[in-house]
Amino acid sequence: MNACTVTKIDIQALIDGELTDKRGEQVYACIQSNPQAKKYYDEIFDQKQLIQTWWLVSMQD
Repeated sequence: MNACTVTKIDIQALIDGELTDKRGEQVYACIQSNPQAKKYYDEIFDQKQLIQTWWLVSMQD
């Protein structure tokens, strides 16, 4: 099995769509094989969704 390393910055960049396709695939594969990275990904992804929802709702007022 290949060991992979991702940083929190890598995960944030993946969520924000800031990585190349190749690097994004590498980071996503690492996340899938690392429970701690997956947990962080899920937390940040959920946070981003909440912020986007809040922003959309606040703009309607």
